Amino acid sequence: MVRINEIALRRDLIVVEDCAQSIGATVAGSPAGSFGHAAAFSFYPTKNVGAFGDGGMIVAKDPAIAARARRIRMYGEEKRYEAVEEGMNSRLDELQAALVAWGMERIDAWNARRNEIAMRYKESIKNSAVTLPTQVQDGREGVWHLFVVRVAERTRFIEHLKKEGVGSSIHYPAPVFEQSAYSFLNEDGSTLPITKEVVSKVVSLPLFPELTDKEVGLVVDAVNSYSQTVE
Repeated sequence: MVRINEIALRRDLIVVEDCAQSIGATVAGSPAGSFGHAAAFSFYPTKNVGAFGDGGMIVAKDPAIAARARRIRMYGEEKRYEAVEEGMNSRLDELQAALVAWGMERIDAWNARRNEIAMRYKESIKNSAVTLPTQVQDGREGVWHLFVVRVAERTRFIEHLKKEGVGSSIHYPAPVFEQSAYSFLNEDGSTLPITKEVVSKVVSLPLFPELTDKEVGLVVDAVNSYSQTVE
């Protein structure tokens, strides 16, 4: 983030952080969302802190940015029924806000449990057919929203997990440049070799605070019992 901010400063750019999956993460002791001019967090139900439905939060250092965000979320109104710019109806209703507030009180414990599960996966999964995720150790402390492994024969791996009673997911089955909505980019993937290489291999293992130690063990055993060779 330091390098990004330096570039932005030289070119008079605005830095907006996408913190959708990183609430509670830090870099050199500073929390995600504190580096740019503004940041956006997601409270989608499956995030580390989630509401019952869709929701989110914008944070900003500049009071003017925060004030404008508040206006835009409510029809662009400066005062009730006095719109000073175009806006929308994008308020977090009371029920969603109450659940998020409840979750905020528990986020540290939830993130600690996610980290505990992730570390057990990293220490206990011993299967050469499965590539485990890594984290850069340069003062960054992540929060493990997902635990994504890579497997060459993904479909067979997922079927194996299913037979062992373990669910899994794919985040995400197709890269953005292959979506028809972005065909105007005229991108064939030639400039994105890593994306093309991993997109058919990624599989997300179960990772949420409510997983019991026994369930974590079942996931580990299922992954370790997978054979890349067809018997």
